[in-house]
Amino acid sequence: MAEGRIDAGPGFRLPAPAAAGLATIADALGSEREIWPLWLPVAAGIGILGYFALSFEPAWWVGVAATLGAGT
Repeated sequence: MAEGRIDAGPGFRLPAPAAAGLATIADALGSEREIWPLWLPVAAGIGILGYFALSFEPAWWVGVAATLGAGT
């Protein structure tokens, strides 16, 4: 593996600037772990705004899939 690159699987490598940016974001998120629950109302509000921005009613399984995906 070349210096300054992250191996993300066979045949895929992140360039050094992207790897450094992801590492910075991961460090910031890790240090703020205690306040993550405070962002739940923000996420709920964004989901509500997204729902009302739709011009159609989504299928019932979309909500189930989103809920299951968020829980894993």
